[in-house]
Amino acid sequence: MEKREWLEARRNGIGASDTASIMGYGYGSPLKVWLSKVHPEMLEEEDNKELLEFGLDVEPAIARAYSRATGRKIVDISGYDIVSHPKYPEVFCTPDLFTAEEPRRLVQLKWQSKFTDKFGSPGTDEVPDGYLIQCAQEMAVVGVEFEDIATLHAGPPVLIYPLRRDPDLEKVVIDAARAFWADYVLTKKEPPIDASRDWAQYIEKRWPKNKEELQEAGPMEKVGRRLCKVKSLLSRLHEKEDELENRIKRYIADADGIEGDFGRITWRRSKDRKEDVVDWEAVVAALILNFDIPDQQVQIILDHNTQRDVIVRKGSRRFVTNFK
Repeated sequence: MEKREWLEARRNGIGASDTASIMGYGYGSPLKVWLSKVHPEMLEEEDNKELLEFGLDVEPAIARAYSRATGRKIVDISGYDIVSHPKYPEVFCTPDLFTAEEPRRLVQLKWQSKFTDKFGSPGTDEVPDGYLIQCAQEMAVVGVEFEDIATLHAGPPVLIYPLRRDPDLEKVVIDAARAFWADYVLTKKEPPIDASRDWAQYIEKRWPKNKEELQEAGPMEKVGRRLCKVKSLLSRLHEKEDELENRIKRYIADADGIEGDFGRITWRRSKDRKEDVVDWEAVVAALILNFDIPDQQVQIILDHNTQRDVIVRKGSRRFVTNFK
């Protein structure tokens, strides 16, 4: 399957990584999953595109290291192949590898990420919740009892985490994927609003301009009051934060910082830096004075090197609160 066909096919169901995001343990948010299925044209470009591409680049090396460490031969089924659940076609996965020997095992390839510190000891099933959800769905879809996560950290060896199929977890995961598909994707109804950056971007993109006058708060009356209280509380907390910082700085005085059971707090000055500053107006004035360039010629040079009306600073909607 070509990548374009693969991306289009993913709109026809809920993948394993989608389910992790739906359940609150993935890289994205439920809204991002919903947009990818219902309104892909509204998706923002991935911020971590380079990291994703690098992950794909190192997968073959992780696979070889896994094979050497376990002695198991592997079958590469990665790429853009989609495997659907035998009973629920709207639930699918895109597994990385199979082992060639029986009993067949799935192998998921990972490298260091923001979830790295959530792994336990190698050889255990202590893996980040998002990966656990992905593997549960993959084992359910493919119909195998075991899946290994092979993860690469800063250098060898590859760390392996064996997982066994868990029917109870599997049911929760598959039910969550099917419910999201039925309740939000098929109905095209937005998933519940949350505090994610994805929701903020979606709202701003959908309603970039205000076209009407003020309207009555109506059902937002209680929400407005709650926001007023939250902002007031945050203001007091920030004030308290500043006070506590001042107290600690006063205590630190000319030391590097303090440390205790809570951890460490430092207050150090960064190194001075020297920077060259060029006064370009003075340079131009000196050139004119020293080389006797006619004013008309100076204006021609300025006009030739000035690009006009090329910078458009678009106005944006500002969310301003004015509480009573």
